[in-house]
Amino acid sequence: INSSEYKGISNLDKKEQSKRYKELDKKYLISKFELNKYVKPMTQKFKKNIGSQMGQELAERAFATYEKFKYGKAKKVYFKNYENFYSVREKGNITGLRFFKEDCCISWLGLKILVIIKNNDKYVQSCFLDKLLYCRLLKRVVNGKNKYYVQITFEGTPPKKHKVGG
Repeated sequence: INSSEYKGISNLDKKEQSKRYKELDKKYLISKFELNKYVKPMTQKFKKNIGSQMGQELAERAFATYEKFKYGKAKKVYFKNYENFYSVREKGNITGLRFFKEDCCISWLGLKILVIIKNNDKYVQSCFLDKLLYCRLLKRVVNGKNKYYVQITFEGTPPKKHKVGG
């Protein structure tokens, strides 16, 4: 993106800009598919910790950032190191990072972690009636300590929340 070929593109009109970016992306083999191919050997190296779908998901996040930067919607690309990486997810709830409703736990390549869900929370219970799409593991720093949360995405529209005490 810092090459002379990319420099003048941002001054062109939208259609011409899009056309030139597509040409350059094709020339330099920049695509979501190519990035997934590039990441595949890396996921093999770290297959004890990162599944293939998680590697693809990370590659797609990187490509989305590139797209934002390319079209001027981001000013800088930030590279995350181990300490600043706050979430991981899979493309589905099939392999790698998975949530099991029956056992109320997540499994990540052999590691099982119990998840605390309030049994008396009717909103949460109604969410579990829908099909589970994927889960995301989030790390938050609270009072100087790392806390981990599971964020679950379900299919369809979320149920309506009821007012407390109303």
